[in-house]
Amino acid sequence: MQEDANTNPCLIAPGGKLEEGETIDQCAIREVKEEVGLTVHSVEARGVLDFYFVDSPSSNLRCHVFQTTNFEGDLVESYEMRPEWINIADIPYDKMWHDDSIWLPQMLEGQKVYYRFYFDLSSGKCLKEERVYSEAEL
Repeated sequence: MQEDANTNPCLIAPGGKLEEGETIDQCAIREVKEEVGLTVHSVEARGVLDFYFVDSPSSNLRCHVFQTTNFEGDLVESYEMRPEWINIADIPYDKMWHDDSIWLPQMLEGQKVYYRFYFDLSSGKCLKEERVYSEAEL
């Protein structure tokens, strides 16, 4: 988990946007290296989350969720993040976006997670969540 050093007071996981010619898996691996300094050797796809911002539709986004145990290195602070390890039992959901408390425990229990979340971006409030059971339903 990491705290966004720039704009977001919430704890979040590494992530970012695809670069041209890059697969989603390659993007996840690159973003972890850039943001927290770990070298990831492989990732496992764990789900897809769609975010709809009712007051800012141009900000809508799709997040692919990955998990790995195949990595090496030490956490390194970047201009984007101040990373830290947190025990699963101590995850501070109250310091995270609302949706994280819904999908993250399920993913950590081994489930695939597919959700639609509707937010008011100006307030950060989650207005609605919908669980679906495959990426095709999103």
